[in-house]
Amino acid sequence: MLTYQPASPEQAEEFLQLLRIDAADYLERTAQLMQMTWSQFAELVKTVGRVCGVYQDGALVGFYWIEERGKVVH
Repeated sequence: MLTYQPASPEQAEEFLQLLRIDAADYLERTAQLMQMTWSQFAELVKTVGRVCGVYQDGALVGFYWIEERGKVVH
């Protein structure tokens, strides 16, 4: 069974590292277009919306990040 819970600060850092690796082909450029450094982008992820851990039978199997902006969920 899948369950979800807010990520710890350490898990949020792990999520950001995985995101940076997985999305390397476009994420750095996106941050540049937003006129942000990677550090600024990472802080945005940690303070706007939330990072959650995805658990299967109690074992961490992944992460998701969700942000609600008005009536839109990202």
